[in-house]
Amino acid sequence: MALTLNASAGPAKKLGVAGTKLYIGSTVAANLTTDTYEELGTVATMPDLGANDSEIAIELIGDPLRFTAKGVTDPGGGEFTFLEDFTEDGLADLKDAQEDRSNDYNMLMEFPDIVTPVTGNGTRYFFRGKVLSYVTGLGGPNDYIKAKANIKLNSRITIVAAA
Repeated sequence: MALTLNASAGPAKKLGVAGTKLYIGSTVAANLTTDTYEELGTVATMPDLGANDSEIAIELIGDPLRFTAKGVTDPGGGEFTFLEDFTEDGLADLKDAQEDRSNDYNMLMEFPDIVTPVTGNGTRYFFRGKVLSYVTGLGGPNDYIKAKANIKLNSRITIVAAA
């Protein structure tokens, strides 16, 4: 089967990471897309986000072909780096979330692809996660003081298109 390209479609929209914002909300799952969020305003780096399925290998004596099935899904997460700001409310909320051993927190990541300037929103990723660590990194004499938080997703990502 031949692949047909639609020349009129043009190149896919490319989007830089600069301008992406990260927010933390409450522990109320029902409020995921309507929660009140506090911006984590000093984000320096973010991990790749996306789910990964575990592989289950199926090997049968009577068949020389190995089959693969999907096991449980890991929704992802990873290390976020911030410039430490001891006065920022969002980072204080993130520290509190790390000390909370029981609850997942609503999180919002907003990309800078706003369609309607001033009143619009960029594409939004809503998810719930547990803040597993929050550490302050000192580095060397030519470094900023950094905070690193390991946030592990405990939900699928809900995507809301830019407006």
